[in-house]
Amino acid sequence: MKKENFGQYIQLKQDEDKKFLIEQYKLTVDSINKINDIREASNNYWTSLNGAIIAGIAYLRDAGGVSGIQKSYFIWTAIAFGAILSLTRLSYLSTIKKSVDVRNDMLLEFEKYFPAKIFTISIAKMGRKQGSGSLSLKEMFVPGLFLLGYVFFAIAFYFYPRIIINTP
Repeated sequence: MKKENFGQYIQLKQDEDKKFLIEQYKLTVDSINKINDIREASNNYWTSLNGAIIAGIAYLRDAGGVSGIQKSYFIWTAIAFGAILSLTRLSYLSTIKKSVDVRNDMLLEFEKYFPAKIFTISIAKMGRKQGSGSLSLKEMFVPGLFLLGYVFFAIAFYFYPRIIINTP
């Protein structure tokens, strides 16, 4: 991803401009914190929803009161919904990553005009300068695992439908 040079947009001609820059800096930090709070809160929701879908697939597989064709339809629907949900989560995380990265770049540019560069030092110490981003691969690994699980279920169901829907 090409880094934007935000310095061309910053013009400090008076002391009043520095005050505005500090306020914008604070707003940018607050927006990063809010994005991270939303991301963390949504992790439980997405994980719970995927867990419920997988539990539903397992339950449907053994459900005695549902016919084979109905089981097949419900299980395929759950697999498709879960896979779409996992892809949506990956897209959501990618969008959040881009948003946080842009704001981080803005903060780095703002700090060029400050006497103390605390955020710049923090980012450098965390290793972001060596190419690691604001969102860990571990966090994107979870929806990837769920997606892999749905693909596994789809393959197993396709090749072994009698085992999956539990019919003789």
